[in-house]
Amino acid sequence: MTSTTPSFRTGVLMTRCSQPKCVLPLLVGLLCGAAPRAHAGTTRVWISQTHADFDAGTPKGVLVTSAGPLVRGDAARRIPMPGVTMVFSMLEAGGKLYLGTGDRGELWSTTGGPARKVARLPGAVMVTCLTQGRAGTIYAGTLPEGRIYAVTIATGAVRQVVRLPAKHVWGLVYRKGTLFAATGPKGRLFAIDRAGRARVYWDSKEAHLQSLVLGPGGDLYVGSAPKAIVYRVLGPGRVRTLHDFAGNEVRALASDGRRLYVAVNLIKPDRSSLMRFPSWAKPKGTKIKTKGRVKRTLPLPRLGAKTGSGGLFAVERDGSATQLYSVKKGYFTALEVARGRLFAAEGTRGRVVAVLPDGSAAIAHDVKERQVLSLSMGGRIRAFGAGDGAAVYRVGGRGQKSSYTSRSYDTTNVSRFGLLSVRASGRVAVETRTGNTAEVDGGWSTWRALTPKGRLGGFQRGLVRSPAGRYVQYRLSWPGPSRAVVYQVRLHFTATNRAPRFDYLKVGRASTGRTPLRKAGWITSRSTAAPKKLKISWRVKDPDGDPLLYRVAFRALGDVRWRKIGDRPVTSTSLSWQTDNMPDGWYEVRVSASDERANSVTRSRVRHKVSVPVLVDHGKPAFVGLAVRGRYATGLVRDSFSRITGISYSTDGKTWLQVDALDGNFDQEAERFSFRLPKLPPGVHILLVRAFDAAGNAQVVKRSLRIR
Repeated sequence: MTSTTPSFRTGVLMTRCSQPKCVLPLLVGLLCGAAPRAHAGTTRVWISQTHADFDAGTPKGVLVTSAGPLVRGDAARRIPMPGVTMVFSMLEAGGKLYLGTGDRGELWSTTGGPARKVARLPGAVMVTCLTQGRAGTIYAGTLPEGRIYAVTIATGAVRQVVRLPAKHVWGLVYRKGTLFAATGPKGRLFAIDRAGRARVYWDSKEAHLQSLVLGPGGDLYVGSAPKAIVYRVLGPGRVRTLHDFAGNEVRALASDGRRLYVAVNLIKPDRSSLMRFPSWAKPKGTKIKTKGRVKRTLPLPRLGAKTGSGGLFAVERDGSATQLYSVKKGYFTALEVARGRLFAAEGTRGRVVAVLPDGSAAIAHDVKERQVLSLSMGGRIRAFGAGDGAAVYRVGGRGQKSSYTSRSYDTTNVSRFGLLSVRASGRVAVETRTGNTAEVDGGWSTWRALTPKGRLGGFQRGLVRSPAGRYVQYRLSWPGPSRAVVYQVRLHFTATNRAPRFDYLKVGRASTGRTPLRKAGWITSRSTAAPKKLKISWRVKDPDGDPLLYRVAFRALGDVRWRKIGDRPVTSTSLSWQTDNMPDGWYEVRVSASDERANSVTRSRVRHKVSVPVLVDHGKPAFVGLAVRGRYATGLVRDSFSRITGISYSTDGKTWLQVDALDGNFDQEAERFSFRLPKLPPGVHILLVRAFDAAGNAQVVKRSLRIR
């Protein structure tokens, strides 16, 4: 998830760029229809709606999801732990959050404020795992001597329970009076009774049993290294292989009671590493799929840092696995299911990833430390622990607000800003600020709220009150308990016009867009109008490779009933939608993908996708009160649904000349205009005035002028 420039869309042909092969954006169907080629002062639209758009900004207690929308989350407050290298494990018990640390093997605690040391655990370099036992007791597993300690919550008293014949205790689970311990480097699962007697419950013959959890059905599940296999423990000495991954460690396991979640890493050998890894061999099983290249520049690795890739998987009780998320040049360290989300700690870039119920993923927290090693997100004291200079981050709490600030956007010249629209599932507060420097400094204006302009087409709208400037930012704030999801932000602006500059001149077949500048005589032919058909296209992947059938339907925004487009299902991924016989208004389109061609009725699956609202507008703009007094023409152009995108005029069949909106921006459905006519000789003259709307409809009015 890397930062990129937000989407920029414009209703006009942009100024030619300096590169000979530069492709210049023309018209965007979502907002802008056919319009004459115009000077640089024409209103443009900045749109944020994809993950790349929003990821370029700064979230505070807001999740920038992989699917695009902004989802409210929680901010995190840093609690430093001087003298501690890492917080490797966490457990909330008895109203306190207990912290297992390294590299001095200590147990600390916090109630949400400053952390304090509870005890030093003899023989321990690292407290690797914590679990709650019988009432009033927690257990701590350590390395490198394989010791397990019991801590009395009420008094803080610490006693050694057992020293296992193992070096590393990687995981602990307490079940029905028995404490289970996953260990290494001989890969054995121990069962420890209340008297502290330990017995080998299962010998895996692997190097490490690196993770342990109480999963679906109340069974124990174990993750191994270096084979990266998840096992279901059926009883003493009896296991069943649940899933084999193409990695070399199952670093963490978590469960929501219905399925298992697995963090798998493929760690590459590193000579500088202080940890010992098994011999390198090509792993087998389910592979971690990573996309693209990592564009973000990573800091220099820590001493002993591991490199590789990591994947998050959901595994059903029958062993089938689905990948949820992955990182390239990174790895995962901890997992937890809390508040309906899967949280994963990442060990290279200091991040906490949240996988949401709809399957999308987001960076929930991004901290300055390069390691996040432990999680406790489901209790009263929500927190995560970092390494590389230890700290605890408290999540949420009173007084913490959620907001999102966009990147500082360069409009290339001093601009006037008009309408700002937000499509969201609930109310959000919107502010803007402007300046003339790329970096925000004291010369920028203060944050100012919008002047409300009501709602239209599902958008909350307002006029920008910030002064003109070259750079602009917007800020979204979630008031009170609002859980609104933000899908899209649109900002209209008009840059100050500058003198033209030739790069080269080409005479011949030069593209001039859909509505080129011509003599007025062409207006006697058919006027420009919105397209009669809209192309609908989509892309769907089936994980099983099954052939798919698609059904397409539409409905008016706010309607309940869906109406079919076409008489039968299609196999292609696009079709044309005839709209010229439909009432003007906002519509939604739904595409349903079914794998019924390859599966029985009981096994086939259907997935639906609904589009953002789409405007159907075939009505032409209307001129209201066009008047000519002396050498000045004034009037008002109004459209029922679309904003007015341009006005021009011509006298006696000569070149069309552009007219500015009276308020400086073409950003609303009604625009006033005023222009001065050229000096004309005495006699009768013909004045043509033409207006375009964003859907591509044009209207022309004709006036006869008598010059004495």
